[in-house]
Amino acid sequence: MQQVSLSFSPKRTAILCPCAVCVALTTEMYQCSWTYVVSEFIEFVVNQELCRKQWLEATVQYAEFTARCDEIQHDNEALHTKLKHARLVHWLSCQQLYVNVSKASG
Repeated sequence: MQQVSLSFSPKRTAILCPCAVCVALTTEMYQCSWTYVVSEFIEFVVNQELCRKQWLEATVQYAEFTARCDEIQHDNEALHTKLKHARLVHWLSCQQLYVNVSKASG
């Protein structure tokens, strides 16, 4: 029997059996392992693509919400300005009415 250092771990060694059954099983095991790794990698790539699409969608939604928020804030400021002007006009009309009533009574 021959001892060989395995490439995936330099500290581990394996005893290789030269019989055809062991060689076939080892070959099949590596092929199954490789198939598993490839399928796992493909699943990982698909999941990464889904995450990327979700991230892009979230970024687009964030931009839309930010623009809408800015628009609403601008509208709110315009309404506050209108309210301030309406209060000023109301106050001035009340003052004018008070002056007219004072002149008429006095």
